[in-house]
Amino acid sequence: MRLGWSVLCRGYTEHGDGSLSLERVFADSILEVSVTEPPAQVSLSPAIILISHWFPETDLDLNRYPATLRIVAPEDNHILEEWRFSIDFFQSNSRLVVFQLDELTFVGNGLYEFHVEVLEYGEWNIISRNSLYVSNAVK
Repeated sequence: MRLGWSVLCRGYTEHGDGSLSLERVFADSILEVSVTEPPAQVSLSPAIILISHWFPETDLDLNRYPATLRIVAPEDNHILEEWRFSIDFFQSNSRLVVFQLDELTFVGNGLYEFHVEVLEYGEWNIISRNSLYVSNAVK
């Protein structure tokens, strides 16, 4: 199994022909939130969307793979959030995985990482890493 691509954005549109349009892709930008006292749950509007495209490399990869999305805090690498899911190639030869994140646990200014770990052949591996610098707008 292979990751084709992974991106953080604010929206997307599927066109029905296998293509999609991404809206407001995060690229070297800062997400500002308003928090009076961290740590705090911050509502995100619009949501942050993590989209990743996966495909099998050989027929041996036609399987279901357990996976985990983790949001990792800046500096201490503490896991702030975690979701379990699976990447399933039994019904399709490619897989688009979409996570809509409506909230974020803000613990301080810094680079928040979004890791997708996949269980392949009995071993957990981080396959995808996306990051976003989050800053408190309240001074």
